[in-house]
Amino acid sequence: MKYFSALLTFATLFIIFFSISFSQLQISEIMFDPISGCPEWIELYNNSEPDISDLTFSISDPVRSYNFTINHSSARQYIVLAKDTSLIKSVHNIPTDALLISTSIPAMNNDGDSLYLKNADSTILDTLFYDGKWSSKGVSLERANFSSPANSSANLKPSIASDSVTCGKVNSVLETSVKPDSISSLLKIYPNPFSPNGAEGKNQCLIKYILPHKQFKATCIIYNLNGVQVRNLSNDEIFDSELQFIWDGTNNNGWKLPVGVYPIILEIKNMKDGTTHTEKSLIVIGR
Repeated sequence: MKYFSALLTFATLFIIFFSISFSQLQISEIMFDPISGCPEWIELYNNSEPDISDLTFSISDPVRSYNFTINHSSARQYIVLAKDTSLIKSVHNIPTDALLISTSIPAMNNDGDSLYLKNADSTILDTLFYDGKWSSKGVSLERANFSSPANSSANLKPSIASDSVTCGKVNSVLETSVKPDSISSLLKIYPNPFSPNGAEGKNQCLIKYILPHKQFKATCIIYNLNGVQVRNLSNDEIFDSELQFIWDGTNNNGWKLPVGVYPIILEIKNMKDGTTHTEKSLIVIGR
C-alpha cells in the first residue's frame, strides 16, 4: 500500500514536471529593448533557502556564452547582470539588497531571442524564450510564475511597475498565489544540481527535513523519470525532529546514475498523532 501511495504521488509529480523549473537559480526579468542611453540587462532570482557562494555560471544565447561568478548571494535575492552596473544604478532605482554583477551578456534581439542559464558543468539550469511583440520599448519582460517555463506570453509579461521595470525587485506581474519555491518548503536539498564527478564538497547533496519538537517515521525514495525506484534512503525509520541524508548520486547497487532529473518523495508519519503527509522535490545530477 505504501509503495502504491509513493507511485501515485510520483505520478502527480511527473504530470507537473514539465511545467516547473527545478533550479536553484532562475531567470526572472529581462530588458531587451531599452530606451536610448539605457543598457540591456538580465535579472536572476536565487529561488532557494541556501545561499550561493563562489559558484560560476554562464548566460548564453544560441550564438554566444558568457561566464560570471556569484561570490555570495543570499536566499531569495535578486541578481542583476549587466555590462555596466554603474549605468544601471544611474537609470533605475535598485534596492540595496539586490546583487549587481558586472559581466558581458548576450545582445538580445528586439524581435525575439532565447537565453540559457547554465552551471559550470554546462548543465542547463533555466531557459527563457521571448517574442519582441510581448513588450514595448523601454518596458521589461517579467516572469509571472517561477513554477512554469519562461517561454510564453502567459508567463513572460510586460512590467506594470510605475517606471516600467522592477530591476532588482519583486516582479510587478508575479502571481501572488504562487510561491517561487512551491515544490516543498520543508525538504531542503543542497547543492542542487550537483555532480558526483565534481570537486570535493560539490560531488554529493545534502537532503534535510525538520519537524521541530516532533518524533516521526520517514520513508525516503528517489526515482527516475520512468517511475522506477533507484535509491531507497530510508524505510519507515524513526527520527527525532530532524532527518538528514547525504546522497552521492548512486543507486541501491552503488552504481553512479546518469545525468538527469530524479524525483524524491519523502513520506512522513507523526509518531504522536499518527498523521501522515508527503514532501516531494526534484534533484538534478549534472555532469
